[in-house]
Amino acid sequence: MSSSMISFAIVIFTSAVSLATTPMDCFESSSGKIVRYHCFESEQNVEIPAEINGLPVVAIGNGAFYRLPGDGKLKSIKIPNSITSIGNRAFAFNSLAEVIIPNSVVTIGDSAFAWNQIQKAVIPNSVTAIGNSAFEHNELTNIVIPNSVQSIGSYAFNYNSLNQISIPNSISALEPGVFNRNDLTEVLIPDSVKSIGELAFTENHLTSVVVPNSVLRLHRNSFDSNVEVIRK
Repeated sequence: MSSSMISFAIVIFTSAVSLATTPMDCFESSSGKIVRYHCFESEQNVEIPAEINGLPVVAIGNGAFYRLPGDGKLKSIKIPNSITSIGNRAFAFNSLAEVIIPNSVVTIGDSAFAWNQIQKAVIPNSVTAIGNSAFEHNELTNIVIPNSVQSIGSYAFNYNSLNQISIPNSISALEPGVFNRNDLTEVLIPDSVKSIGELAFTENHLTSVVVPNSVLRLHRNSFDSNVEVIRK
């Protein structure tokens, strides 16, 4: 066999592997919701189907891909644009490095992607609510929160590596610990914010921050004690 023919055969084989979809029997579903994944050992790069048994898959249930701490298996996940909600702890304690959320998703549950290795996350402008600890304990250095988001839960982005953050003007409350334990050197807080909770920005690298006069409730421990708080 010629070298050109050998090369052609290898290309065909590689393409077949990259296009392989996750077997349907890996997914346990009920009424259009993924309730449990069963192939952690054999299928760690997962493509969630848009339809199961003739029904559109519209939700990823609580703990559907959850693993016990230290037992994370999933390396990648592809979420179809039929999904509108991602449940609590849906993907917690895995080994995901990237998450691209489709623009069909409206809500992201508590601890949905907590305790992974996520370095890149794309949140579309369809999302209105990000739950408590949703992206806690990952490796994010940057995140764009769209103006569609109306609420961000406590400790949602705690323990990452964010170096700056722009809060959308759709947010009225910055909950406790929301950006705690990052690498922030700059924070832009819009006039829409009315309250800032305890530990919201502690354990960062801030030296000063402008807090607009719209903020009526500012917890005494919202920022580290050495941060200059400027009211304007």
